[in-house]
Amino acid sequence: MSSVGQPATTGMASSGGSKARDWAGLALCILIALAPGVIVGVATSDEVATWFTTINRPPIMPPNWLFGPVWTVLYVLIGISLWRAWRATPAGRERTVLIVAFAVQLVLNTLWSLLFFQWRNFTWALVELILLWVSILVLMRVAGRFDRTAMKLLIPYLAWVTFAGILNFSFILVN
Repeated sequence: MSSVGQPATTGMASSGGSKARDWAGLALCILIALAPGVIVGVATSDEVATWFTTINRPPIMPPNWLFGPVWTVLYVLIGISLWRAWRATPAGRERTVLIVAFAVQLVLNTLWSLLFFQWRNFTWALVELILLWVSILVLMRVAGRFDRTAMKLLIPYLAWVTFAGILNFSFILVN
C-alpha cells in the first residue's frame, strides 16, 4: 500500500514503469470520463437548440456557452482523478470498489441530462441529481483512501453539481 497522496506502483502504470504507459493510461482515463459528455451532447443537442430555448429560465442561469467548457474541464479532472486513484489503489477488492463508484457516478451523470433535456422531467432530474451528488461523495471517499489528490480533483465536480441542483430546483419553480 502506498502512502496517502502518492501513487502506488501497482496497477495501470506499474508494468515496467514506462512513461509511455503512464501517459496512455492517463489518456484512456480522460477519454472514459469524457465519453458520457459526448454521448449526452449528441443525444440532447436537438432539445437544447429547440425546446430548451423556449422554457422559462431562472435568474441564476449562466449563459449556454459556459456549459461546454465547464463540463470539459470537469470531465478531464474526473479522468485525472480516476487515473491517480487507479494507480494508487491496490488491485483486488479496493480497486473493484473504485471502478464501481466511478461507473455509478458516470451513469448517474449521463442519466441526469437525459431526464432533464430529453425527457423534460425537472422533478425526476432533481431526484436523480441528489443521487448523483451522493455518488460523487462516495467516489471522493473511495478515491481519497489511497490518493488525496484524486479526491481533491473531484471537488470542482461536486461544487458544479451542487450548483446544478440549485439550478434544477429553480427550473422547477419557474416552469
